[in-house]
Parts: sequence; C-alpha cells; structure tokens
Amino acid sequence: MTTKYDDYKNGIDAVMVRPANEKDDNDEYIGLAFDVTFTGNIKILEKKLHSIQMLIDDKELPSIKYFQDADGKPHKSPLVLPKIVLGSRYATAEKLILLWMSNDPDKNKKIAGDPIQSKLLLETLFQLRFFYDYAKRDNEYGKPTNKEAAILYGAAYNIFFEIYEKRKDQLEKHFPEISDDVVFDTIRKYTVNE
Repeated sequence: MTTKYDDYKNGIDAVMVRPANEKDDNDEYIGLAFDVTFTGNIKILEKKLHSIQMLIDDKELPSIKYFQDADGKPHKSPLVLPKIVLGSRYATAEKLILLWMSNDPDKNKKIAGDPIQSKLLLETLFQLRFFYDYAKRDNEYGKPTNKEAAILYGAAYNIFFEIYEKRKDQLEKHFPEISDDVVFDTIRKYTVNE
C-alpha cells in the first residue's frame, strides 16, 4: 500500500516492487503502480486511463521515494513506475473481502481460485501492452514519444506475461464470469480500441 500522499498526488493506491534481476543483489528494482477502483462509471474509468496517457505524453510517470522490498528492507531512492488501473465491480470485491475475513478453513484455496485474480491479470496485461505501444509510438520527429515509459511498461508486461502463460487454463475457465464486469469490459475496450 502507498502513503496518502502518493494516493492523492499520483493516484497510486498500491505498488508492486521487485528486484529488476532476481539473480543479482544490486539494489535495482522494477515496479508497477496501481490505481484501484470499484466504480461502474465508464466515463470515470476512461478518464483514469486517459490520464495515464497524458502522463506518458508529459514524460511524468509517477515515482515513489520510500518503499520496502519483499524482505522488508527499506529503500529511500526515487523509483519511477509505470501505472495502470485495476478494478472490479464492488459486489465482486466485497464477496472476496468477506471470504478473506471469514473463518472458512478452505478460504485460502477459494481465494487462490477466485476469478478476480484472472480478471486483474488480464486487466494488467491489456494495459501494459497498450501503454507500451502508446509510449513507443513515433512523435512528429520520428522518435519514440516516451522511450523510458516504453521500457518500463515492456519490462512489466514480460513479468506478467510469464504469469499468464502459467495460468492460461484457469483464465479460460473464468472468462465468462470475468467478461461480465463493467470495469474489466471498459479497460478491455479502451485498450484494444474497440
């Protein structure tokens, strides 16, 4: 989770940070910033997605100054992050939250197999690919619009595509339920230019 400052200033609710190369211990990290939403308002969702395009155009991707790595080691150095929007219908998220807070002995197994994970993974992949393509498109001088953003979105895409490859069967099973969500559908349509 991020600080209130990051939430208000950059629209970042949470971040994922991991070593850029898990084999090295060189303190280089890669991350992804998330703006989490439960709105069913298509215009608000489209505005959030468009605002990311504007960040790319202005070469002002968000950054975090303080973060902890997976081992809890604090870091104090600015880390520029590609940003995406993640969301779901509120009712779907509420169902999962109630399960997580329950005393159900099988809750971890149920959470692990919940369709929301597939939905969030696909939302992530759609956006990472879309914003990668958007950042690397040529400007009027024949140069990439935002080479740094293209590199960051591309690196994050590669990480999440590996996860996708391992979960293809589960995603196909969940797709009928996933595609019925207004947040998912809006992100999909926006990022594939439907």
